[in-house]
Amino acid sequence: MQFKYPELLWGLLLLIIPILIHLFQLRKFKKTAFTNVAMLQKVQANSRKSNLLKKWLLLVTRLLLLGCLVIAFAQPFLANKKAMTTQEIVVYIDNSFSMQAKDGSISLLEKAVQEFIQNLPEKASFSLFTNTDTYKNVRLDAVENQLLQLSHTAKQLTKNEIKIKANSLFTTSKTTLKQLLVFSDFQNRLKWNNDSIPNVETYLVPLRPEYTTNYSLDSLYLIDNAGQKDLKILASGIPENENAPVSLYNKDKLIAKTAISGVRDGIAETTITLTEKDAISGKLVLDDNGLQYDNQFYFSINVGQKIKVLSLSEGTDDFLNRIYTNDEFDFNKQSLAQANYSAIAEQHLIILNNLEQFPDNLIIALKSFKDNGGSIVLIPSVTPNISSYNRLLSSLGNLSVSGIINSEQQINTIVFEHPIYKNVFSRNVSNFDAPTLQNYIDIKGSGSAALKLNNGKPFLLTQPQLYIFTASFEPINNNFTNSPLIVPSLYNMGLQSFKLPPLYFKIGTNAKLDVPYTLEENSILSLQKSEAEFIPLQQVYANFTSLDFKNGPEESGTYTIKKEEEDIGLLSFNYARQESKLNYTNVSNFKAFSIAESIPNLFYNLEQDRNIVSYWKWFVIFALVFALLEILIQKFIK
Repeated sequence: MQFKYPELLWGLLLLIIPILIHLFQLRKFKKTAFTNVAMLQKVQANSRKSNLLKKWLLLVTRLLLLGCLVIAFAQPFLANKKAMTTQEIVVYIDNSFSMQAKDGSISLLEKAVQEFIQNLPEKASFSLFTNTDTYKNVRLDAVENQLLQLSHTAKQLTKNEIKIKANSLFTTSKTTLKQLLVFSDFQNRLKWNNDSIPNVETYLVPLRPEYTTNYSLDSLYLIDNAGQKDLKILASGIPENENAPVSLYNKDKLIAKTAISGVRDGIAETTITLTEKDAISGKLVLDDNGLQYDNQFYFSINVGQKIKVLSLSEGTDDFLNRIYTNDEFDFNKQSLAQANYSAIAEQHLIILNNLEQFPDNLIIALKSFKDNGGSIVLIPSVTPNISSYNRLLSSLGNLSVSGIINSEQQINTIVFEHPIYKNVFSRNVSNFDAPTLQNYIDIKGSGSAALKLNNGKPFLLTQPQLYIFTASFEPINNNFTNSPLIVPSLYNMGLQSFKLPPLYFKIGTNAKLDVPYTLEENSILSLQKSEAEFIPLQQVYANFTSLDFKNGPEESGTYTIKKEEEDIGLLSFNYARQESKLNYTNVSNFKAFSIAESIPNLFYNLEQDRNIVSYWKWFVIFALVFALLEILIQKFIK
């Protein structure tokens, strides 16, 4: 038992006073003579015994009376250690997209917020954070409106991030009881495990939807089919033998409808043929009652933008015409004698094919071109002028040619992780038909090899914006032009020289884009959608501007690229689909945490832990009882 005012228990020492009074009475007895002594002796004995019993009963009741009063004023109570310790409460509410799943008629997020507001003790002080917002040392009335308007987000904190964030909201005091309340559906991507959070008492409330079926639009791509464009749509989560309606809009105009049929344990697909010839601001809408964020998919098609490629060639170059086709590239080729150096600055990619030497004016123009963001491909001559090549390579990439190596070699190694070949092959190929060459130039200097010879020397050496083949493509030296490797190699060099808008970007990736516009001083490009505006990171080059989207936007949709008041293109952004598969971690078996069935159940248990049972009223009642007993003893015991 504990006491609110334990210092008052010193009052129990006052009990010695009635004891002394009873033991040392100062009353004096008077002698009286009687004739019948025998009778008097018997009466005297009986009177002394009765008087002694009465005195002891009075002593006990008075001691108990005074003792109960002293204890009552000290206010005794019973409570566990938690109730006597200062508590700090931090709450995490998961507002990721998976919390759109419904339990009954409301989403899991709405249910969590409502039950938290209804069950939180009045005037309780707490800190709260979500995947996007933080509120430190607040009361409910200060944040209630914000919580009721809490929206879903593509962001999802992991367990480690939740731990770090919670610890930043707790104080550094070692005497307080730190409690973390976690309200989440605990999807697998949250990465929650059974490792406890040190010095923090953690309570988990796993929220589960009524149904775990969810349809999702996953991705799409274009197929050029005999001059017309087919839009291939991929979806997941649709049960076998069931159909999900899909609508295609260009802005707000419905232009097509179809259905996707589910397949067993796979990705369902369907195709819509696009008849629009102008730019398209597309939106696909899937009819589904599950999660809502993945039922829309945005894409955009811009017209008129092509990558400009110029080839300065003195040898075989028919392979370039087959790779840089008119639908994606604006390809031109010139001989060195006819070259217009002033046109170099307007290009995105320059290919130097089979040139024996490079005039100084050309080297200066190429260096300026590369410094301003352009890319260069060097395919050497069979008989290169070493001195001229060294002047070129030294100015472009601090490289040099040590000589020509006359040794038959095979191109037998593909560096699959290289940006040129990343995502080109479905698997690492080792038994391909390796091209053969007769001689190659030996290059000294730093660079990244994308293709290697069987002696380990590079056949394709790259630096930022610079691609160098070490052997001529002329048939007398090399059969590389007959190899399937030539197409992805040169095609991806072209794509990476100027990043045209894809159908869509995925939010959260470090996406980049080049737009063929230059900016005046203090001018910027911005993205606008309705009233929302986003300014990406941007770097201006001589004939284009590079945009970087690593910091946003955070909302899906199709945005208009604005140059001041001019519309110069469309960009579409979609949320990643990691949360579309409703796979949950079973936290009920985790012994390192306290698991609650529901939010009301959690707060009931917390309240029970904080309960204090007070007993002072009982001791007042006992004091009154002993006072009554004293009166009865005085009256009835003679």
